[in-house]
Amino acid sequence: MTTYVDVAAPASGRVLSRIQFFVAGAYALAVSVAVMRADSFAGQFYLPSANDQYTANVEIWPGRWYVIWLGVTIVMAFAPLVAVVTSVVAVARLALTRKVMRSLLVSTLCSVAVIAFWLTPAAKTILNWLLD
Repeated sequence: MTTYVDVAAPASGRVLSRIQFFVAGAYALAVSVAVMRADSFAGQFYLPSANDQYTANVEIWPGRWYVIWLGVTIVMAFAPLVAVVTSVVAVARLALTRKVMRSLLVSTLCSVAVIAFWLTPAAKTILNWLLD
C-alpha cells in the first residue's frame, strides 16, 4: 500500500500567511506615515482631508518625499484589494483542510482588520488627502 503525503499543503498555508502579515504590516505603516506627515504640519494628531486648513496651501511631499508619497499611496490603494483576495483564499483553505493552521487564522484576522479599516470614512479621507 502506497501512502501519499501532500508536502505543498502546509507550505502554501505558510506562504499565504506571510503574505497576509506583510500586507497588513505595510498597510499599517502606510497609514502611520500619512498621519504622521499630516501631524508635522498641524502640530497635533488629526485626520487630514483634502484642502484642510493645515495643508491646503503647502506642498506636502516636496523633493525626496515624493517617492515616499508614491509608496504610501500605492500601498493604501492596493493593499486592501490584496487583503480581500488573500482572505477569500485563506478562508477557503481553512474550510477545506482538516488541520487548523493558527498562523493562517491569525493572519486572516489581520487581513480582515485591514479590510474593515479600509471601509471606514477615515481611511477614505486619508487616501483622498494623499491623492489631492
